[in-house]
Amino acid sequence: RFGAGVKGKIVDAWRCGCPVVTTPVGAEGMMGEDERSDVASDGNKFIKMNDGRWGGLIASDTDEFVDAAVKAYTQKELWERYQGKGSDLLNQLFNGRVNLPVVESGIRDAVASLRQRRRLDVVGAILWRGGARGT
Repeated sequence: RFGAGVKGKIVDAWRCGCPVVTTPVGAEGMMGEDERSDVASDGNKFIKMNDGRWGGLIASDTDEFVDAAVKAYTQKELWERYQGKGSDLLNQLFNGRVNLPVVESGIRDAVASLRQRRRLDVVGAILWRGGARGT
């Protein structure tokens, strides 16, 4: 994925109750199930989620970005709607009760297959040997 650093900043902003203005790349993967079907890339055209169902505004160029930031900041009702949707999306996308079992399962699987993964990790073995000789 691209824009992973931006995605972290979006999550941080939503956690602080701050609506976001971002690009289409920044918004990728940061939408709820009901919004994903409404956002599509069609060549250079991007269908925008600027109707309040996303936790802020999506802008494709500098002028749109500035206009969106001013609009979100100066219109209290929009700010509050985007603020609420950002909070909703945090709960939907990053819910600990939903995600923790997936992470725990991944860790258990990784530990259970550790010997096999190490045996198949040729690059890791080369680096391990090279590092061990240097000490």
